[in-house]
Amino acid sequence: MEIAELKTVTDKIISNFVNNLGLNGERYVSSNACLMAFDKLGPIPGLFHSAESPELKSLVEKLDISQKHKDYILSEGLILLNKKYRNSIDDSELLVTCVHERFHANRMILAQVPSKATETIDPVFYDQGRFIRNSTEFEDKYMDPNQDILLGSIDDSKANVAPYQDLSKNELEDLYFANDKVGEKMNIQYKIDEALVELMAGIAYGLYIGKFKDIMDGVDYTSKHYSGDDLRSMSNIILRHNDLDLFKWMIDPLTYQNNDIHYDFFSHYINDEDKNDVKTLFESEEIMPDDDEMDRIALETRYK
Repeated sequence: MEIAELKTVTDKIISNFVNNLGLNGERYVSSNACLMAFDKLGPIPGLFHSAESPELKSLVEKLDISQKHKDYILSEGLILLNKKYRNSIDDSELLVTCVHERFHANRMILAQVPSKATETIDPVFYDQGRFIRNSTEFEDKYMDPNQDILLGSIDDSKANVAPYQDLSKNELEDLYFANDKVGEKMNIQYKIDEALVELMAGIAYGLYIGKFKDIMDGVDYTSKHYSGDDLRSMSNIILRHNDLDLFKWMIDPLTYQNNDIHYDFFSHYINDEDKNDVKTLFESEEIMPDDDEMDRIALETRYK
């Protein structure tokens, strides 16, 4: 299946799924016409590079195309799909992968976020029992609000942030690397997000081919028949709440985060009855690498 046909078919799959959520599917698929291409990705089925990201810049610099086309790709972002699926007899895995990456791409936003304190220190770290911003400088950056931004309560008060500005680089690094609370939280966010997006992509395809009568039917099927503990646990949570709010959050994160880019919707959504499934999800080994690691593997594979 070539890119043009893939775009047409996944438009229909995604639009149908979003309509079944009670949202406007046609408007959703037209809101972000992210570029797609086949590439050699090794073990990775697909990935999405945000606009102007370092990974995308590294890739585009090596392409033998005009600067005009390079600038266009950098401004729009890029979905890469494993070329091993290109001439497959069964298109199901390609379609599910493409839908998965397009859900990621449609969430890309331009946000004003704190700049890194140094190249090795992120703008938020964990100190004295709370997450705290350690930088007063800001930059505009294309980001995924569910995977690239720390969700939760972050102390950004001037009085508490100011003392960190006078610390040396070594002192900041000592504080930053004293624990890995930020990394642990981001890894949990990643697992939640990937489980939800993969569940959505599989159900969207099932709806398209008539396997499921509605979205909740697909969630129920996954809970009963899927062997992986990540999607099964997430399905159990959704069935227990008997609503589709987590999927709607994936489609429209900022609305469900009360227009607060740091609001942790999932933590406010779950309850005590969900704790065993949440624990299983957080400890799941189904999804291991984070986005940076996936990008690194893909880029190393491409340019060997």
